[in-house]
Parts: sequence; C-alpha cells; structure tokens
Amino acid sequence: MKIHVDCIPCYFRQALQAARFATGDETLWWRTMADVAAYVQTLGPHMLSHDAAEQVHRIIRQATHCADPYARVKTEFNRRAQEMLPDARRRVQAAADPLDAAARMAIAGNVIDFGSQAFLDLDETVEKILDMPFAIDHRREFFEQLKAARTVLVLADNTGEIVFDKLLLEQLQDKRLIVNVRGAPILNDATPQDAREAGLHELAEIIDTGLPNPGIPIERMDTDFLDLFNSVDIIISKGQANFESLCEQDRGNLFFLFTTKCRLVGRRTGTRIGDIMLIRSDKLELQDA
Repeated sequence: MKIHVDCIPCYFRQALQAARFATGDETLWWRTMADVAAYVQTLGPHMLSHDAAEQVHRIIRQATHCADPYARVKTEFNRRAQEMLPDARRRVQAAADPLDAAARMAIAGNVIDFGSQAFLDLDETVEKILDMPFAIDHRREFFEQLKAARTVLVLADNTGEIVFDKLLLEQLQDKRLIVNVRGAPILNDATPQDAREAGLHELAEIIDTGLPNPGIPIERMDTDFLDLFNSVDIIISKGQANFESLCEQDRGNLFFLFTTKCRLVGRRTGTRIGDIMLIRSDKLELQDA
C-alpha cells in the first residue's frame, strides 16, 4: 500500500516514542525528530508505506545509538501475554468451536502494537473480541481451506501477539507449520529471538524475512521465501503492517487477520478503528483513501 499524507503524523509520533524508549538523553530526542523531519521532506505518494516505515526506524536507531528501542516493552508484553495464556487456552478448549475461538484470540493479540495508536488494555480486549462481530468475515472459506491444508505459513506480527498465536498453532498440529517473523528489530515486531522466547519453536518452524521491515516487502524477498509463499496451501497474515504490504496480492489462499488501527486502513477497507477482520485477499475490494 502506498503512503498517504495521513502517515506523516504517525511517523513523528513513532519517532518520539521510540527515542524516549531508547534513551533519556533529550538532545538525542531532538536529533531524532530533526533527522526524521529531514527524511519526511523527501517522501511522496509513490513510496510504499512499509519501506517508508523501515527507513524512519533506521533513522531512529542511528540517531539514538540504540539497536532495539523497543526491547524492554517487547519483553514486557511477551510476559503479560504468557500470564494470560493459560486462561485464554481454557477458553479456547471450552468453546463450542475451538478453531474459531483460537482465531479470535489470535486477532485479540493484535492490539499489542506500538506502531499505532491502538488501545493496549489487553485483558479487556480479549474479553471483548471473543463476542465481537467481524466487520469483514470470510471465516467460512478460511476454516474450509485450513482444515484441508497440509502446509500453513503464518506471517507473524508483534511480540505479545505471537503468544496468542500459539493458541491457533495448537489447533493445527496435524499440519506442517511455518512462522515468519522480522529479520531484525523494528517497532515491537517479533524477531526470531522473540519467537523462541514465546515458545513458538515448539509448535512450528521459525523463519525470518532477513529485513528490518514492518511488513512483507514481497518485491525484496529472497527466492527461498518466494518459493515457500507460492507453494504452501494457506497463508495466514497477522496484523495491519502485513496487510498494508500484501493487500494487493490477489490470492485465494491468503487470509488477513487483524484489527483496524488507523483511519487510512479503515478508509481502504471500509471499516472503523477497533473493528476485527478475517479477509480473503482475492475477495477484498480496496476503497480509495
């Protein structure tokens, strides 16, 4: 998805947030904001949103001399999600349709996102999403394909969220499961280390993009990833950033599971902030922003 002028305030908000996470040195906060401001002046509507975000966060890391500004909060949200996991697992196991409940839990975890202005009351959100209607609902096709699939590729998103993804992976242990994470730290997105700390390696193969990009820049992915992407039976894309980078992929086996977190994505999908969605990519009609 191309950037929009509405993305600019978000980049500045992320820059200040990340700088404050990275350092207590106020002079470096100012340097970060100045460097991001200089970069923003080079942007135009031709730029892909995930590539612009990658560059903004590269600037933040350089300005603050911090390789992973979100390291502390990533650990904290993985810990909080792990504390909630036993109760969430009991809810899934007791549900009339455990697979549906597990998918809802996976979407509930998607609120853990420092890249957006999404709410972060995890307990309240999990409770709410278990009964929330889907704004876009392609669950029937999703479950039909999932049950028939032998190989499943999960494009993971944030730390904390990946703990809730385990509930979905546990429902699919009769299949070959591959979980893809980011190649290097960006925002609070999950890296291979985060995935191992969350225990995903016990349920699935862990691979990474090789890039510090908040989405899946398909035009830059290596041949091994593309071969996998094109050969698996079903692809589960978690989170808004993955949606932004893949929303123009017209595939009947690509499904987006996420919560709307910004007005731009809401306009493109015809949804409101806080809505939950399970979208089959070839059935999505993107709206003009």
